Amino acid sequence: MMEDKDIRLGVFRKPVSFSIAAILSICLFLVCSSFAQQSIVEKYGQLSVEGNRIVDKNGDTVILRGMALYWSQRKGQFYNGDIVKWLRDDWHCTIVRASMAVEAGGYLTNPEREKQKIKTVVQAAIDLGIYVIIDWHDHNAYRNIRQSQAFFEEMAKTYGKYPNVIYELWNEPLNGHDWSTVIKPYHQALIPKIRAHDPDNIIVCGTQTWSQDVDKAAQDPLKFDNIAYSLHFYAATQKQSLREKAKAALDNGIALMVTEWGTSEATGDGKLDYEETGKWFDFMDKNSLSWCNWSVADLNETSAALEPGASATGGWSPDDISRSGTLVREQLRTKGKKLINELKEIHRPDVIYVPTPHNVVDKMLELAKVKKDDLLYDLGCGDGRIVVAAAKKYGCKAIGYDIDPQRVKESLENVQKNNVEDLVTIQQKDIFTLDLSRANVITLYLLPSLNVRLIPQLEKLKPGSRIVSHDFDMKGVTPDKVVKVTSGNSHVEHTIYLWTTPLKKEKVSDKEADSDESK
Repeated sequence: MMEDKDIRLGVFRKPVSFSIAAILSICLFLVCSSFAQQSIVEKYGQLSVEGNRIVDKNGDTVILRGMALYWSQRKGQFYNGDIVKWLRDDWHCTIVRASMAVEAGGYLTNPEREKQKIKTVVQAAIDLGIYVIIDWHDHNAYRNIRQSQAFFEEMAKTYGKYPNVIYELWNEPLNGHDWSTVIKPYHQALIPKIRAHDPDNIIVCGTQTWSQDVDKAAQDPLKFDNIAYSLHFYAATQKQSLREKAKAALDNGIALMVTEWGTSEATGDGKLDYEETGKWFDFMDKNSLSWCNWSVADLNETSAALEPGASATGGWSPDDISRSGTLVREQLRTKGKKLINELKEIHRPDVIYVPTPHNVVDKMLELAKVKKDDLLYDLGCGDGRIVVAAAKKYGCKAIGYDIDPQRVKESLENVQKNNVEDLVTIQQKDIFTLDLSRANVITLYLLPSLNVRLIPQLEKLKPGSRIVSHDFDMKGVTPDKVVKVTSGNSHVEHTIYLWTTPLKKEKVSDKEADSDESK
């Protein structure tokens, strides 16, 4: 605001107090109840910039719409997961903006307090499957470059592995901050700090005159990939002339993102301009501009979306929402309804997860005779312990696949903790859509029926590839070895199955064939 005012179906690590039969019964129940609607981030995936457009993982143009939280030091009570969930579910937001105040009692004064607010919102957005902008909310960022470098480097280290995240480096440079001599050099000093840890996620760069002079940035753009530029407006103040300036910038080939805009005058208060807001909605739609409305706050000012005293955890009634909030929510829900209808039903496990004992992991890798030049796929990687162990003990490359975002998060943290990022990759994918032909070693902990379902993919492995399964066999395929392992102090016995390719299919007797045909 301008003011100095993979499908991991049946993925279980066996609880020591459960029998195999009990595990199977739980697995079967959960497999049957594991369908869910995909998230926005699952639909769009990794965003990037192509020309003057923001595009999804398939190269198709994307428009994200959502809300910006108010200055963090003034309305910090709204920086919580309940708010993010309400904005996603009720307002149909596909993006939120976490506006970390820097000056005036913000990050410069209380760095850990303000940073924690941002982390809370970012993690909630990741968990809920929407996009999030990490905004350095500052008018004088060039004075605080050392602090902003450290902050964004930490954010990139922590969240750079998630496609949900977008970085906004300088909220609103002032009109006296020249683009080429002040603002651009600031961005040039920060972008490499982020790119050292996050080579892919979009970075949005503030522009001169409260992020309005996008035409100047278009004439002297930054020379980095996946860069967009901030365009801000307040509908009752900035009108057609700014739209023309924005159009000129787009025509010159840069991508814009409206990371902040209001229905009011530039003060955040005054007239609520319905007519100009409508024109801006049309302009943003026509030019495929993503946006965040200012702001989620319960203030006596026009641009605030909420009435004073509104709950800081969502659940707002119509009386809790201001005239501006009502207008914006209606637009979000209208645009979001079509998008929600496009979201696919996907498999997502709702499972009890108990890790495989480490000595069982070691035995699985030993039985598979893992070598340094192998490529190991763990289908349903859980917390990543198998791929990490393979990399650390044998020095081989490994890829862990899981559909559960929480398991993916845990795996990524485990990889980072063990410093094996150069060898191990973690991907959130449906294992039944994978091409397994590149792997030499496959590790499994799935139900027998799911192992059977994988057979057509496993048959495409190169001859001599090894498949190892913990506790569950593969009906119709004869294992090369079956070994028993007792885990730790629990003295629970585990079974490990080994198959090598080409798979040895069991012969079906005439009696069994007749029995199958009669079913």
